[in-house]
Amino acid sequence: MSTRARLILLVTAVLVPLVAFAAILLARYSAGEQEQYRADAAELARRISAAVDRELTGLGAALEALATSPALAPGGSLAAFDAQARAVLRTRGTFVAMRDRTGQQIVNTALPPGAPLPVSTDPVILAVDRDVFETGRTVASDLYTGRATGQLLVLVATPVLRDGVPAYSLNIALDPARLAEILAMGSPPEWTIALVDRRDRIIARGRQHERFVGREATPDLRAQATGEGGLWTGATLEGTPVLGAYARSALSGWRVAVGVPSDVVAGPLRRLTLVLLGLAALVLGLSGALAAWFARGIAGPLVQLADAAKRLGQGGPVPPVATGLREANDIGAALAAASTALRDREAALRESEARFQAIADSIDQLIWSTRPDGFHDYYNARWYEYTGVPEGSTDGAAWNDIFHPDDQERAWGAWRRCLATGEPYHIEYRLRHRSGEYRWVIGRALPVRDEAGRIVRWYGTCTDVQALKAAEAALRDLNANLEERVAEATAERDLVWRTSRDLFLICGLDGLYRSLNPAWEEALGFRPAELVGTRFDVLAHPDDVAATRGAFERLVAGESVRDVDIRVRAKSGEYRWYSWTCIPQGSLFHAAGRDITERRQLEAQLRQSQKMEVVGQLTGGVAHDFNNLLTVVTGHLDMARRRLETGPADPRLMRNIGHALEGAQRAATLTHRLLAFSRQSPLQPQAVDLNRVVGGMSDLIRRTLGENIAIETVTAGGLWQAEADLSGVENAILNLCVNARDAMPDGGKLTIETANTHLDGTYAAVARGDVKPGQYAMIAVCDTGGGMPPDIRDRVFEPFFTTKPVGKGTGLGLSQVYGFMRQSGGHAAIYSEIGEGTTVKLYFPRLRGAGAPGADEAGPAEPAMEEGFGETILVVEDEPMVRDFTVAALEDAGYRVLAAGDGPSGLALLDAHPEIALLFTDVVLAGPLNGRRVADEALRRRPDLKVLFTTGYTRNAIVHHGRLDEGVELISKPFTAVSLAEKVARVLERVD
Repeated sequence: MSTRARLILLVTAVLVPLVAFAAILLARYSAGEQEQYRADAAELARRISAAVDRELTGLGAALEALATSPALAPGGSLAAFDAQARAVLRTRGTFVAMRDRTGQQIVNTALPPGAPLPVSTDPVILAVDRDVFETGRTVASDLYTGRATGQLLVLVATPVLRDGVPAYSLNIALDPARLAEILAMGSPPEWTIALVDRRDRIIARGRQHERFVGREATPDLRAQATGEGGLWTGATLEGTPVLGAYARSALSGWRVAVGVPSDVVAGPLRRLTLVLLGLAALVLGLSGALAAWFARGIAGPLVQLADAAKRLGQGGPVPPVATGLREANDIGAALAAASTALRDREAALRESEARFQAIADSIDQLIWSTRPDGFHDYYNARWYEYTGVPEGSTDGAAWNDIFHPDDQERAWGAWRRCLATGEPYHIEYRLRHRSGEYRWVIGRALPVRDEAGRIVRWYGTCTDVQALKAAEAALRDLNANLEERVAEATAERDLVWRTSRDLFLICGLDGLYRSLNPAWEEALGFRPAELVGTRFDVLAHPDDVAATRGAFERLVAGESVRDVDIRVRAKSGEYRWYSWTCIPQGSLFHAAGRDITERRQLEAQLRQSQKMEVVGQLTGGVAHDFNNLLTVVTGHLDMARRRLETGPADPRLMRNIGHALEGAQRAATLTHRLLAFSRQSPLQPQAVDLNRVVGGMSDLIRRTLGENIAIETVTAGGLWQAEADLSGVENAILNLCVNARDAMPDGGKLTIETANTHLDGTYAAVARGDVKPGQYAMIAVCDTGGGMPPDIRDRVFEPFFTTKPVGKGTGLGLSQVYGFMRQSGGHAAIYSEIGEGTTVKLYFPRLRGAGAPGADEAGPAEPAMEEGFGETILVVEDEPMVRDFTVAALEDAGYRVLAAGDGPSGLALLDAHPEIALLFTDVVLAGPLNGRRVADEALRRRPDLKVLFTTGYTRNAIVHHGRLDEGVELISKPFTAVSLAEKVARVLERVD
């Protein structure tokens, strides 16, 4: 008998009794396991049924508590009950509802408060209500679909008693998902647990609840689960065979069914089978031992051969094998020789791969390789550096994703064709660079074939040709458009040369003009032919000849000259400023000159304006102190004259006092003129007929404004003559017309109107600037433009303020008009509203003839001093002489006077003397408080106090933006005793 036969016989003899013994154990163990599973299922069904009853009992208790709520008592508030019910729902349930015996809903928290409540018609709800009204107990419903929510729900209902009799059915809806959570707690994951109502519908499932809720239970369960509890066998709704148990809820009548999958019950059988397999493994082990005993003679050589084969597989050296078996020694020698040859080939392959990788990574081309089917599995380092993609991200067919979308289909089609035919791959396409730009590349690839001609690999490259493509395109464009572009450039140059208003010239380095553009004739009156051949400095202003020649020397030296301002003589003899830029080129130089005459004039005007601003600031300070002195001089002289007039008068003394007063008044006038001094030179006033000025300017205005603006003039009959500078009047009107034109870019209507007007003291007190009450001849310029908002309107007379774009306006126009009117003794006012246009009014003082007040003849006699009635006046003045005069003048006028030299002293006197009726204070005071702050504090303490300011300088705390603050009373220095008494009486409201 062979060794193999002996081994088979031995294994058979051992395995037969083991298999029989295992089968007996398996049968007994399987029966015991089934009984245990049934018992576990029954116990789990009872526990879950009890848990469901506890949940229902808790809901019932909550309902019973709600049923006894005072809100449900007669006269109670259903709104309060609704709020209590919603509070209960924060912890459990879906909604609370209450119905009467007819099914009419009284409360339903599923609906918004105040919504109409329907009559319940669902048979499940009606059955629950019937049980509640008949039994007077808490009951549970079967599964039903809620009308308001559309959900599958169950109800727990309890009666609401009135006089011991159920009057309403109060129920709380329970989401079956809550019961599904109870079923899932503590149950094995493989088991199926379902809660079935009395109509055999599934209320909840421990697993896949949403799938099976509301469905009818399986026929097996309906047929077997009819008692209070027991066992059942069948299949689940999924079709899984199960065995299990059920238990019925005493409170609801629902059944809890537990099903254990048959596969779970069969687990013991599998475990026994494993035991049997273990025994078989043991037998096999014994068999192996017997086989080892028989094969001991060849085991050693085989182990050595296996070790040699392992070394060969790992690439290590294989030593010769020396055993007692000749065949094993021959096999060992062959393995050793194969090992040596394999290691030699591997070394050569590594060296070849290293050379290939070094070459592939050192060149600019992108190198790639694919398998025979076209699967890309190799890219050199340059590929990843060029494309910026992560390593390995373009393996397979993903390389096509970084082609330009317009090239993908074409490139992929060409590659598939080459894979099918084996012909070389060559194509141009756009590849996405790491910068995100698509760049042109040339792709090439060749196949590598084996001895049989089969393709074993593809090797390819990509070469960036973007620069070449761009050069080709530029060359094509240049060749196609060169002649046209040359012609266009020449035409453009000639067009600029002919039409530009700047002066262009070409001059030789010998200093003679070669060519000049037509602008010379338009700007300076010289035809270009007249100047060709003349020297470069022939038209330069004598004062600029040195600068002109210095610039020419720099050009001869090869330097460019920029921004050289030189005055050039026109044919009329007038000189105009030009800013020159000159560039040398070979034996010539090209020059361009731009007329900057207006800019130079504006710069001069700006410097003059700045000078005038400094003068105004300086004179303001000087005028304040000077007016204080004039107040003392004129005041005391006036008082002396009045006292001399009461007795025998010395004519010579009265004449001397009169001359002194006249001199003081002239000094006061000079001071006021200094304060009103503007940015322009002194004027030459004369008698002006404004109607005649407007009529004479009509043609000029029409030409200036253009045809798209209608012009209307409305002149007043009997217009008074004005005293003003004629050229200044014309410039002011033209300036206003130009501004009006700019305000009507799409056309409109301009109205120029003249009228006689009278500005009273009220207007003068609140108007912008120093306005004297009196008679004026007025010119109004009105436009129909877009108007201005108040913040812009209030600033238009400010120097350098403009709403025009940069380069379109200097902001000096309206400020010059305003300054001119101030210097002329007149007034300028602006009225504007958004969408209503703008009106600017110029008020010129009326020119009075001889015999009128202010002419050569004497005016009316000075009015008598207005006397007071003993009112108490507080005078606050830091200049002692002015203070003494003011006190004396007011006392002479019949007032009781208190005086202080600073603000704090004046406020102390005000607190100590409640009888003070008027505060008379200088605006500019020494010390911590100026007159404005003294007045504010005094009015805070005494709201009914009258306040009169005095000042010799208009730029102070009570005048803002040229306007006197509202409600402020002011008398300017110097003042006389009569004017002071008159002003004080008017402020005290005793004089109209």
